[in-house]
Amino acid sequence: MFLSPGQEARQQGIRTMSYAIDGKCHNANRGTYGHECGKPAVFSAENTTGFRSGFCFRCRVGGDEARGFHGWQPYNQAREVMIAVNRNHRDASGWIDEAAMRALFETYDLPLEDRTRVWRELTNKETAL
Repeated sequence: MFLSPGQEARQQGIRTMSYAIDGKCHNANRGTYGHECGKPAVFSAENTTGFRSGFCFRCRVGGDEARGFHGWQPYNQAREVMIAVNRNHRDASGWIDEAAMRALFETYDLPLEDRTRVWRELTNKETAL
């Protein structure tokens, strides 16, 4: 059975924000019964509850769901992984769960230079993944 990267991560017990990480537009217009666009994401944004998602250009301009989002930025998968790790993978003392971060990198197959940059920003360590 084929699993999306987000489904694989969830099976491993890793909480992800796959709507922002997977690189697809997740806008669903009224009357489509939840059918999402699915085109490559060009922008990412956040709604008032902190939920992040990706959007194509067309849906950003005229999509029903997109109207509730703010803080529009050009889509960058490495940044979205960093946000997901920052929000979802810290222990009680605030330390990053490095195993979860490694698993996200592998699940979404980020290039080494992006992995290194995110790793350094989040952990203040020079060792690359």
